[in-house]
Amino acid sequence: MAIKITDENKKLIIQGIVVLICLGFMLESFAFGNRGGGQQGPVQDSGQYSGVAELNMTVADYRPYLYVDGTLNASARAMVAGTEGVDEIIEDGDRTVISISGGRMAHDIYAKLRRQGINTYTLSTISTPSYVEITLLNGSTRGVGGTRFDYMMEPVAAIGGKVRMRMVVQAAGDRVAGIGNIVPIMEPVELGFNATILESSGRMFRYTIPWGERALDIANLTSRFGEGNVEYSRKDYVFLQEALTPQEMIAKKYDYVETISEMSIMVKPEFVDRERVGLDFGDAVFPDSTLTIRAEEDPGLGFGHVEKSSYVVAVPERAGGYYLFVDRYEIEHSAGEEGEIPVLMNASALGGCVMEIRGMAVSG
Repeated sequence: MAIKITDENKKLIIQGIVVLICLGFMLESFAFGNRGGGQQGPVQDSGQYSGVAELNMTVADYRPYLYVDGTLNASARAMVAGTEGVDEIIEDGDRTVISISGGRMAHDIYAKLRRQGINTYTLSTISTPSYVEITLLNGSTRGVGGTRFDYMMEPVAAIGGKVRMRMVVQAAGDRVAGIGNIVPIMEPVELGFNATILESSGRMFRYTIPWGERALDIANLTSRFGEGNVEYSRKDYVFLQEALTPQEMIAKKYDYVETISEMSIMVKPEFVDRERVGLDFGDAVFPDSTLTIRAEEDPGLGFGHVEKSSYVVAVPERAGGYYLFVDRYEIEHSAGEEGEIPVLMNASALGGCVMEIRGMAVSG
C-alpha cells in the first residue's frame, strides 16, 4: 500500500533524522561506524593499537539538509528561504533544519549563508586515502588500509574536495577499527585579487619616536586629535647584546630598572640615560616607539614619519577558488588611491573556504 507523504509526515521524518544525527554527534564518529571496504571481511590480526594520523580527507557525500543551532529571526529566515537551492525551512525545537535540493549544493549554500552570518553544518561521508600511516605513542609508524565514515561537519569543501584533518585511529591488524577526536586543520593560503575601494577613513601619520624622546604627552595629543585617533606603542625596554647570568640579574637591579631578564631590561618611564645603560650593561639596542595619528592635516610634530591612508575595500565572494566570508576589509596604503587596487591576502583556509584573514595589503 502506498503511503502518502503529507507535510506533517515530512516534518516527522526530518525530526527523526535530527534525533539520529544529534545522537551521532554526541557519540562522535564512532557511532556512525566505518562504511568503507577497508572495514569489511575478517580481521587477520586481532592485535589492537591506536595512534594519530594527519590526512587529506575526501568528501564523498553530504546529506540534503543543513542544520542551524537555534532558531532564525524573520529577516534571516527570509534570506535563507530566498537562497537558490533551499527547498524548505523547518523549526525543530532548539535547531533549525534547512532542506536543500541535493547534497551537491551543500557547500555552495553553506558558503553563501556563512557570508551572511549564518553558520550551518550537516552529516557528511568522508574517505581517507587508500593507505593510512599512523604515528603510535612510541613514535613509530604503522600503515593500515583506508576507510570511510560519517562525520558531522560544516560543508567547507565541495563533494570530491579535500579537507585536512588530524584524528585518532584505532586499528586491528592492518585495518581501521574506529576513528575519533577529529580535528580539521586550517592551511595557509595567499590570494591575490582586485578590490574596489568603498571608502577612506582619512589620512594617517605614523611617527618613529627615538627611545630617548618617548615621554610624549599622549593626553594632550588625544585632546587635539580626538579619542581613537591617537595610537602610541611605547617602548620602555632595552635589548642587551650579551646575556646576563642569574647572579648579574640580581646584582644589576638598579634603581632605574623595573624588570630584568637574561637579554633585556624594562626601565622606568622617565629614564632616558642611554650612557648609563651602556656603562651598566654594555652594548644595547634602544628600540624606537611608534605613534600613529589620524588627522586631516600634518600634525607637524617634528619627528620622522610616513603618511598613509586607511581604506575600506570590497572583498569578493570568491578568490583563487576559495569562498570568502567577509564582504569588506580595512587596509593601509599611500594617500590618494581610488577605484580598484590589487591586493594580496594572507589567510587560513579549510577545504574550499577562507576561515580567517591574517592580513591584507596592496600588492605591487
